[in-house]
Amino acid sequence: MKRVKHWWTCEAAPTPNALTSQPTLPVSPTPEPPAPTEPEPEIGHLGVKAVEYSYTLSRPEVSAGEVIIELNNQGEDPHNLVLEHEGTEDPKLEIPSTPSLSQTSAHLSLSPGTYRLYCSLYKHEAKGMEATLVVGSSAQPG
Repeated sequence: MKRVKHWWTCEAAPTPNALTSQPTLPVSPTPEPPAPTEPEPEIGHLGVKAVEYSYTLSRPEVSAGEVIIELNNQGEDPHNLVLEHEGTEDPKLEIPSTPSLSQTSAHLSLSPGTYRLYCSLYKHEAKGMEATLVVGSSAQPG
């Protein structure tokens, strides 16, 4: 058996001349940015916690427009939520009776003003189950 020694060296591979051997790639035009669109109107949110015999609002004011109102009944009795726009002839808005320990939500369109919120179930309003909500005309997140 005969041993053969191989000597390896590390040399950089020759680089091709950039001017002569590199292929020319076609230049694609820069795409135009999309046309600006009008932003979607923000939808307000209001949480209303109901217990015997009171409401707790997640915020005292929301912006006018579409508002998602969630009635969270944490009481032992069923409760509903009536929204009455004070000083107007607007029809009353209502979230129907919600059983104990459950939630109901509604998408309502509210115009600016003050709303009286109350439970219309037997004697609930008389026992103090009411609150006030202010609906502002400015574009505040809500």
